[in-house]
Amino acid sequence: METIEEKIKAQALKRYNTLTAFAEAADVKYTTLTTILKNGVMGASVQQVIKICRCLGVSVDGLENGELIPYERIAENDSEENLTAEERELIRKYRALDKKAQRRILRTLNGEYEDALTNFEEDLTNVIGHG
Repeated sequence: METIEEKIKAQALKRYNTLTAFAEAADVKYTTLTTILKNGVMGASVQQVIKICRCLGVSVDGLENGELIPYERIAENDSEENLTAEERELIRKYRALDKKAQRRILRTLNGEYEDALTNFEEDLTNVIGHG
């Protein structure tokens, strides 16, 4: 059975041809990447794991089960019947906007998402650091 580290390495090589190119694209030092692949993802820093997952286009959520779950597969599971009323309202309003306004909304959302990830990483680091 293939380990999650082997799956990450295979996916990285498939997309980027070399681990050096993947490390550069993921904004992770090559030595850090090779250490993670050798010693295990679960021992790596949250920030590094998030960078690796983003670059591969996979969710962090699947790692603990040994899976690389593409973002697209997660989106497929979020069918409209699984959305809250608030989420449906947001989608309806977004779709009513012109393309220029939609791009502004996405830029704002991406900024908020990045801030939330940074805060999550800091909170997790504080919990782990004091645990």
